[in-house]
Amino acid sequence: MDVVFHCATVAPAAANTANRRLMHDVNVAGTQHVLDACAAAGVRRLVYTSSASVRACSVRTVNSAMLRA
Repeated sequence: MDVVFHCATVAPAAANTANRRLMHDVNVAGTQHVLDACAAAGVRRLVYTSSASVRACSVRTVNSAMLRA
């Protein structure tokens, strides 16, 4: 396997202790499990996309020329 795409996340729905624990278990510990599995399988590349819920409003549109810069 050449690449793994890691897209899983739990976004903060509320600032309570149960949600913070779930967020840590999925976002931190879960990512560590993915990294460990990639290392064990000899995967050389991991693409981590975080979450769409982290995005901010933007007045700019990203285009392919910007990605090549």
